[in-house]
Formats: sequence, C-alpha cells, structure tokens
Amino acid sequence: MKERTRRKVKSLQNVIIRDDRVGYAATIRDVSKSGMSVKTEHVFPTFKLVDVLIKVGDKAIQLQGSVRWVKEAPLNQKDREHEMGLAILNPPQEFLDYFELAGD
Repeated sequence: MKERTRRKVKSLQNVIIRDDRVGYAATIRDVSKSGMSVKTEHVFPTFKLVDVLIKVGDKAIQLQGSVRWVKEAPLNQKDREHEMGLAILNPPQEFLDYFELAGD
C-alpha cells in the first residue's frame, strides 16, 4: 500500500460544494494540497467534477475537485452525513501557499 507523502491538515471548516449552480453544505475533515475529505448530506457519484468554495485566510477561493470515493452513511443513521474524498485539480497558488505557511 502506498504511503501518503503529502501533509494533511485537520480541519472542521465549513465549505460549499457546487454541482452546476446548486450548492451543498459540507464540512472538511482533513485537507492537503492535492485533496480533501468532507462530510455532507448530499452524495455525488465518483469522478463527478465539482466546485468547492473554501475560505483561506481572509479570502474565499474556488477550487475544482473530482469525487474519488464516497462512504455513504447507513440509512438508519440519524444525521445521515456521508463522507467523500475529493481530488483537487489545478489548485490556485493562494491555496498552495496556505500549506507553505502551515509548514509543509
């Protein structure tokens, strides 16, 4: 099994995941330069391209992501939050700079 070589930052930051013009609330569980794990009530199919609106410092930026995996919550679970892994495609420099400042 391949080990992670990129630093992950634990986070509970709220973000918006947009599919076309519809936005869905999500919470980041952890994030790295190349991807993030989020919890959300909405499920997207794998390899679906989405936009992620995230706040970095004092600035809101938009990332493009691709859904890589989905872990659906059981039907009988009260809050029904699903977890998804998103690959970040062509992240802007201001997003990458966040990890440089965090000591990556």
